[in-house]
Amino acid sequence: MSSTDKKQWRALVLDADSSAGLEAVQSLGRHGVVLDVASGQDDCLAFHSSYLRRKLRQPIYDESNGEFSDWIHDLHLATGYDLIVPATEASLMSIKNFAVDDSVRLKAALPGNSALDVALDKERTRELAAQLGIPVPESVMYDSRDDFGQEPAFPVVLKPVSSKVAIEGGLRHFWPTIVKNQPERIAVLESWLPYVRVQQQSYISGHGIGIELLFNQGRRVWHFAHERLHEYPLTGGRSTYRKSILPDPDMLAAAESLLSALEWHGVAMVEFKLGRNGAFHLLEINPRLWGSLAVAVDSGVDFPYGLLLLASHQDLPPQPRYRVPYYTRAFALDVAWQLRNLRADRRDPLLLTRNRVLSLLEYLRVFLGRESWDHFDFRDLGIAYRIGRTAFLESSRVLRQNVRKPVLKRKLRYFHRRLLRKNVRPKSLLFICYGNICRSPLAEFLARAKLRGVQVSSAGLYEVEGRSSPQKIVRLGAAMGLDLSDFRSRQVTQAQIDRADLILVMDLENYSGILERYPEARRRTTALGLFSNPPRSTIPDPYYSSVEETEKVSMQIQSAIAGLKQWLEVKLGNIPELS
Repeated sequence: MSSTDKKQWRALVLDADSSAGLEAVQSLGRHGVVLDVASGQDDCLAFHSSYLRRKLRQPIYDESNGEFSDWIHDLHLATGYDLIVPATEASLMSIKNFAVDDSVRLKAALPGNSALDVALDKERTRELAAQLGIPVPESVMYDSRDDFGQEPAFPVVLKPVSSKVAIEGGLRHFWPTIVKNQPERIAVLESWLPYVRVQQQSYISGHGIGIELLFNQGRRVWHFAHERLHEYPLTGGRSTYRKSILPDPDMLAAAESLLSALEWHGVAMVEFKLGRNGAFHLLEINPRLWGSLAVAVDSGVDFPYGLLLLASHQDLPPQPRYRVPYYTRAFALDVAWQLRNLRADRRDPLLLTRNRVLSLLEYLRVFLGRESWDHFDFRDLGIAYRIGRTAFLESSRVLRQNVRKPVLKRKLRYFHRRLLRKNVRPKSLLFICYGNICRSPLAEFLARAKLRGVQVSSAGLYEVEGRSSPQKIVRLGAAMGLDLSDFRSRQVTQAQIDRADLILVMDLENYSGILERYPEARRRTTALGLFSNPPRSTIPDPYYSSVEETEKVSMQIQSAIAGLKQWLEVKLGNIPELS
């Protein structure tokens, strides 16, 4: 079959807000496929593609009812799709509920449930690999909080056996985490184990290799291999820059034997870690289209088109030849990677940094025809425009922030000194951070415990409300006698600003945000950290930090509250702590 055939092929791409979903839309669109594109997000980037016929709002996956499955079934019944693409595990798990001979299931080109169950469970994948003689990292499983076993040699990697877990009807995503000490390890285990089994693996220093395959009823048809060059975050994660490679024969054989044992059907990526000593270890199976799909498609192995042929019972061409090496970049996210790489501490062995100058020079490859950027398609310029705009706005924001930082710091310290000299008697305090789930609630609850006769509240600049504090913050609060378990985030309001005698921000970005929204609050706003010993303009956001770094932040907040208490006692008289 070719894109010039008379038949009008139809496809449904689910979860099109994912990178894999958007790449599938563009790949199939270039072949003339009529596309229905679905997402649960109104601002889905794929909705701006010139290739789609119609955009659909898909229901939220909820295992407690069949709304998602019924929606797909009715849609397929009315349209008669030749291919259904589940681009993330949410839609994959829904289609998995269909009988193996159901037309929805057949058009999704999926293997049997027993194979999917193994692929979706990292421990069962590891066990199968070990049986087949495929190297795997040293691993320990934890099923409950009753026994955390002996303290390991750090660092270790903690992995949920399932990346997405159904909790209270919805799906919660758990990410693999590198932990560097025992308190951090215990905190993660206690946070995850109520919901998911946890796999603890030895940390392997090296880089990621993906072996991608298309199988037809247990037989390999196509393959591809790529190497990760940039990963975001720097400790390891999604690849923002990667290159095509010829597969290592042993690694390809291992991936093929694993999927053959599962009698695989459809696509999968088998992920390996290639150590600095040249030895490889299996990490996991990704049983669907993957985030770095663009490098395969742009190099010459068009897996979404192959899925269309497979689901439509067409003859599949032999293994495609592909360009090696060829590079692709997730442009907007790679800009964020570059900024992190520029500022990264090269002494940290866990950070996957690269030479700063060479990483910037790599952008020249696009002018040599050896590199392309994910989703930049001359026939789909609406997508390219929005990706470029996002990258430009993010880099401009960071640049403005760095240029304005010294100016803001001087302004902040100037107004702080004026505040200290003024004859004010603040009886209403408002703590501000970005998300109102880490620093400001911790400061609020600590101030409530330490101060009497002063009204205390907190809020954030982030527009999403009702979020709970991370478990590490709840644990640190509990260690100080504070119960943050029921706290939920709030966005700052004009009424809160008007009521506050003193507004205390956590960093320069918070300060800038308050001044932009509420310029009248300038003379009542200062940094909480300037009351600490020693004074500091910024108390860093610990959201992505380790438990150890978060503990340092909590100590900075405690020091600042103590300094604030001393200052308030001068202004208001003795302030006894609450009993």
